[in-house]
Amino acid sequence: MMKKCAFTICAKNYIGLALSLKKSVEANSTDVDFYIFVADEIEGTIELPDSCIKEAKGICGLDDKLWYEMAFMFDLVEFCTAIKPYCFKYLMDSGYDKLIYFDPDIFIFDSIDFIYEKLDQYKCILTPHVINPHQLPEEVRQERDPWGLMSGINNLGFAAFRKCETTEQVIDWWGTKLQRYAVSEVSEGLFTDQKWTDYMMAMYDSGEIWISKHLGMNFAPWNYHERDVCLENGKYIVKRRYCEKEWKDSLVFFHCSGYDYTSLMEGCPKTDRVTNVYRENILDLLKACGNRLNNSDFRKYLFLNYSYNSFNDGMVINSFIRRQFRRLRMEDYELGNPFDINSPFYRLMKTNKLLNKQSISAIKMRPGTMDGFENKIKWVDYLFVCIKKILPSAKYILLCRLLNKYCRFENQVRLLDKKYRRLTFK
Repeated sequence: MMKKCAFTICAKNYIGLALSLKKSVEANSTDVDFYIFVADEIEGTIELPDSCIKEAKGICGLDDKLWYEMAFMFDLVEFCTAIKPYCFKYLMDSGYDKLIYFDPDIFIFDSIDFIYEKLDQYKCILTPHVINPHQLPEEVRQERDPWGLMSGINNLGFAAFRKCETTEQVIDWWGTKLQRYAVSEVSEGLFTDQKWTDYMMAMYDSGEIWISKHLGMNFAPWNYHERDVCLENGKYIVKRRYCEKEWKDSLVFFHCSGYDYTSLMEGCPKTDRVTNVYRENILDLLKACGNRLNNSDFRKYLFLNYSYNSFNDGMVINSFIRRQFRRLRMEDYELGNPFDINSPFYRLMKTNKLLNKQSISAIKMRPGTMDGFENKIKWVDYLFVCIKKILPSAKYILLCRLLNKYCRFENQVRLLDKKYRRLTFK
């Protein structure tokens, strides 16, 4: 009999969320072992409440040097996705034949046994962001990536694999790619681990991979426009919108991505992911998720800080610094342990006055949330109007193209030290 498991990956502050997922997996499956991989430093911070919780460091097959380099150059979300193939491999090597990954912000509402049954037939199961060719409504078109072109065809909040030679080869290939390319970087055509799975549809034969069109698998904000949810006889049902012939499936799992958990638990969910989130039935589902969190240990671990957000002296690591390190690492510069205040990289950042004591929230500031942004951008506009008047049109266009490359974070390494000036623009 094939051994089955499911798992998730999170930082230690989301252990409570992951335990809530564990509870829902166990309530909706039979003979399934569940694991929580923590992409963080645990020792000495908390006492683990459950034997299913594993500190990923040391068991995923990544040596300490590579682990710390990846933890530094990727942010939390990127890093959790980067180690996903290694968690799959660890569990396969531990004797599991059928494996499912769920993001920790997933809520399960119905049996997942049929997914494991599907793995008797298929070697890989993925869920695409969009499955219907219906035109997007205006409220969705206004969103950052309404067609999912930046984030890939499939959503990797869920993935299922059956252990076999092909799968092991795919997992190894995927893991190797993510050692360097797990970033969310539009200019490189990358979005964490997701876009790499577009290739998986070619790596498996057509009868070996199931691209699921089950409406109730991975119901999420990115497919609200094509799916609706309602209660029928006390059970959530997902229906296809804009379809003459009725098409409906039971809600298997809901991916509560992008929501503010505090507001979710208070019964008034907020998100910046979609404009219209208050469709009555979706709101009812969101409240059900909030109730689950209220009845869990979610708040118990929220105070814990992510270990890889700062250098050893407490200086905060922002995305600019992470991208500097990534570029130099990809150019094979020896930088030492980047978290170490005695490392060549730390000294380089300090010499160039790029270290700061800002809070994480301050570093996450975006133009849209910056005080007085509209006034500031007017001055920038004025500057470029002046430049446009001075330069011939062809040179102005050339300048814009140059700035598009020059202003990328990873190209700023050329300014840190003259020995890096030989590096070409990426």
